[in-house]
Amino acid sequence: MVKKPLAITYGTAELPPLVGDSRKLHEVRAAQHLPGPLIPVAGADHFTITHELRDADGVLTKQLMLLA
Repeated sequence: MVKKPLAITYGTAELPPLVGDSRKLHEVRAAQHLPGPLIPVAGADHFTITHELRDADGVLTKQLMLLA
């Protein structure tokens, strides 16, 4: 496991098994007291979630700035 902060993200419009994988990974890391948030991105899927990186106000851009 990566011991550095790891933001785990998923789109709320994603396939349920992929959402579950993200949540489970976060649960496993949290149980080991490893840092990093779980970030659901409203209305996104695995094709559109990266759009949150192209805008200064994007959810993922804001998260990156917090971790920098």
